Amino acid sequence: MEELQARKMDDAEIKDLVAEEREASVTQYLQRHHKFELLDSVLTAFLETNTYRGSHYTLPELLNTPHKRFFLFYHYSIPYLATVFPVDGATATWVNIKLCNDGFAYKPREGTPIARHQSTNWVALPIPTFSPYVHTIHATFSSTHKQIRAFYNFPMSRLDLKLYPRDPTGTHILITFEPGYPYVDEEMPAGGLGE
Repeated sequence: MEELQARKMDDAEIKDLVAEEREASVTQYLQRHHKFELLDSVLTAFLETNTYRGSHYTLPELLNTPHKRFFLFYHYSIPYLATVFPVDGATATWVNIKLCNDGFAYKPREGTPIARHQSTNWVALPIPTFSPYVHTIHATFSSTHKQIRAFYNFPMSRLDLKLYPRDPTGTHILITFEPGYPYVDEEMPAGGLGE
């Protein structure tokens, strides 16, 4: 914008300059947040630090959650809530694990546009796009699950990973990474209700 003060510019030049600055800002944001390793660290933190009513749940316990539960977990010492719940699907039982994405953003350079969840903003990601960067998923699920599919919605900043079990009667897993905020409810001061 300093250039604007140095000389007079016409409207077209101003629009071009603003567009260039906006593009540079988006590029810087994506360089910081366009890393699948970030999501891997969120999943690792959840698996290591989750608690429900004071108890830590192992992966088998998480996958046997009988109904929707909110788990407290810490990512970089910041508290977040994750949601875990079973879904009785038409062809299989799924467990959905919803986690914060910690600001992750991905501008797909490749992928197949598809319609999902009443939206046409989804892209099916090719496995090589993210697979080398999600070490926790490989280490945790490769012995029990044989396939993975990835779907990304850019406007929603949401990534869905669908894991399919080796045993046809096994539990299917949907891990959803979406925008979330630190959990601060318990840190707020509380007052009495009167006596």
